[in-house]
Amino acid sequence: MDRNFWEDMRRMRRGMNQYFSYPDFSEDEDEIDEPSDYRKAWAEFSETENSFVMNIEIPGVNKEDIKVNLTSNAVEIRAEKKTEKKEESEGVINYARGYAGFYRMISLPARADVESIRDIRAIYKNGILKLEIPKKKTAKKEGKEIMIN
Repeated sequence: MDRNFWEDMRRMRRGMNQYFSYPDFSEDEDEIDEPSDYRKAWAEFSETENSFVMNIEIPGVNKEDIKVNLTSNAVEIRAEKKTEKKEESEGVINYARGYAGFYRMISLPARADVESIRDIRAIYKNGILKLEIPKKKTAKKEGKEIMIN
């Protein structure tokens, strides 16, 4: 199919999600220039009353090797797992090096409050990075009765 067709479909989905105030966690791989030497990290998305929650699977990586960057409309997760093994037997030294990278760019819903950086929580435990991004506070609509003369 024509690429413009899919772009139109993505725009329509975003518009509908915005209209109905649904989170728009985009899976658009075409929009993002992913590094070719990284694997796409699996992610699960949910929403609570006060925040958007993402669970990103990054197994076998040290917390220090995970980088999370936040922009006004997306969160970028990049992790690197490096291993080095040295074996020595009968005067021969063998080095083995391994490398694995994980990458994920996630578009954020318009209602995500990226300005409150202190309120964004990131917890890495058992190979799962959990991100909680608060929702923007909306003014409560209090109705006032109008008297009819």
